[in-house]
Amino acid sequence: MWPRLMVAILMVAPLYGSDSQLPVSYWSSLGTAHQSAGNLSEAEQDYRRALAVNEASHPPSQQLEASILNNLATIEQARRDFTAANRLLQQGLALLKEDHLDQSSIAGPLLANLALNSQESGKLKEAADFYRQADAVFTHADNTQTADYVLFLCNFGLLSFETGHYPEGIAQERRALEIQSKIPTATNEQKAYVQNNLGLGLEEVADFSGAKACFLKAIELQRNAGRVGGIHIIETLSNLASLEEKTGRYADAWAHETEAEKLAQANLAADEPGWATVWNNLGLIAFRRGEFHEAQREYEKSAALWLRVLGPNSPQYSSTLTNISALESARGHHKQAEETAKHALDIDMAFFGPEHTRVAADLANLADEAFYRKKLKNAIELLLHAKEIEERVSTAKGPSLARILDNLAAAYEADKRLTDAKGYYEQAVHIYELQQPNTVPSFAACLRHYAEVLRLLGDFANAEMVEVRATRADVQGVLAANPTTREGAQGFR
Repeated sequence: MWPRLMVAILMVAPLYGSDSQLPVSYWSSLGTAHQSAGNLSEAEQDYRRALAVNEASHPPSQQLEASILNNLATIEQARRDFTAANRLLQQGLALLKEDHLDQSSIAGPLLANLALNSQESGKLKEAADFYRQADAVFTHADNTQTADYVLFLCNFGLLSFETGHYPEGIAQERRALEIQSKIPTATNEQKAYVQNNLGLGLEEVADFSGAKACFLKAIELQRNAGRVGGIHIIETLSNLASLEEKTGRYADAWAHETEAEKLAQANLAADEPGWATVWNNLGLIAFRRGEFHEAQREYEKSAALWLRVLGPNSPQYSSTLTNISALESARGHHKQAEETAKHALDIDMAFFGPEHTRVAADLANLADEAFYRKKLKNAIELLLHAKEIEERVSTAKGPSLARILDNLAAAYEADKRLTDAKGYYEQAVHIYELQQPNTVPSFAACLRHYAEVLRLLGDFANAEMVEVRATRADVQGVLAANPTTREGAQGFR
């Protein structure tokens, strides 16, 4: 599984004032409108005018100033200047503390944005601390049935996904959905954001039918919101395409991603990050179809854009490098693939730290290349390290851990350590079977490898039963990928 960028919506705290503060409300509302339209410079000017008007009041409202500083911070977030954003947010929180308002409803969005800055900067433990502080403030202020709290839960859920706490993240997204259903002013775009996030979480625990339903609902809401050409529907279409590719529906995946590409051509500027996501997913689909030249072209475009927009140390860039490494490996260029995979690992280690699911995935990718180059001892060491990390940081035993165990078993099998191989195949099979549905394409292959080890150990009866399960998994995969198919397993890849 290749990680995919999960984009978080930035929260802008609404500003309200008495009649004597109408100029503040006017400039703030105008700033919000400009920001929503992507005009960041105009929005910043509007917010600074609001700040000046408030400062000229007698006395100035520190609560309003904190809200305006929060809005200015979201401008810096959009520019990815998290240092400047943090400075503004801390300044706003200090003002609230002076007025003994650090537990007020205004403080919640400021703390949530501090969490988001840390999350986007790869400081995930710090982000979790800020999210917990924000949750306490929202609760203390009895502000847990609002749009701000819904967005807070959504972003906290994304952090849970990033750190491997999938059940917790899914619960947070479901809670956001429940609260949002009681907010009459919730927009279709806001509802779509929650559905999309929930879909991402369900996909991670292999609830593919649930994930697809969420993505389709999000797309329906985005179309109804009049945002057919907007960046968010492009992202959701790309997420759906990635899901379809993962479950073997290659034609559907291609259709969704080409629709996303057409929308991007009509609505995105040349250097907008949405292009990188589209190109990466088009490359992934082409790779699965065996169109390696096309895959390389799309991956290289994606990597070049991430490099220009976010720089050489971003996890988005490393994700595309991971895909490029897989392509090089498929072409038999294992030394080059190993170097690229090591580059991705170095980026993720520096960004996330050593205890992260992305690092575990990178180590497993490096192990693949060591395996192909007959470095079995090195492959086993890397996979054991990956397994330890995945088990420590993830609260759910999902496809990522199953893949590591499956490959670890294969390495032991190649090293003639059949008893060890049998044990790890059994663990991988058990995890695959817990998935709903368990039509992960690699499941049938894992079963066949397990059957092969059983035969080598002389357990022919159990080997035969496992082969039958593998054939059944193949058929289930075909039916899931092609609902109208009723014959055999032809065409399943």
